[in-house]
Amino acid sequence: MLSRRQKITIIAVFALLVALYTAAAATGGGSGQGDASGHPGGIVGWLGGALGQPPAVARADLSAPCLSEDTLTVKGSCTVTVQKSTQDTRRLKLHAQAAVRVTSRAPQGSDTVTADVDAGKDVSVTVDDKGGDVVITCPADSCVVTLPD
Repeated sequence: MLSRRQKITIIAVFALLVALYTAAAATGGGSGQGDASGHPGGIVGWLGGALGQPPAVARADLSAPCLSEDTLTVKGSCTVTVQKSTQDTRRLKLHAQAAVRVTSRAPQGSDTVTADVDAGKDVSVTVDDKGGDVVITCPADSCVVTLPD
């Protein structure tokens, strides 16, 4: 049998969950289109800010035919392979010197996420412990992408 205090606590928690669900449904309205360049808001954005970014991918865990030191010289497209890791998620930060398209597998899933990155902008790609491929495609014949610190 539950005490009076336990019953009140259960009702309060239930009411809070209903309020959060209602607020989330009211502000939802997503288009259903994935975009790696989007910045989540609401509780997802708050949790991301509170928990911080995943650690950076170690340079030694990256390989690509177009990679030389910290520069990717892409001719058409180039696939950067991120090795497996014991870390749950890691972040690969890229700086596009020219406009590029970046495509990768969503962490902990099988969906593909694509971001169009403007010249001079940065993009972060989150990679899970399985590693995977990050494909960089240039709209022009060639472009340069760097791995900032």
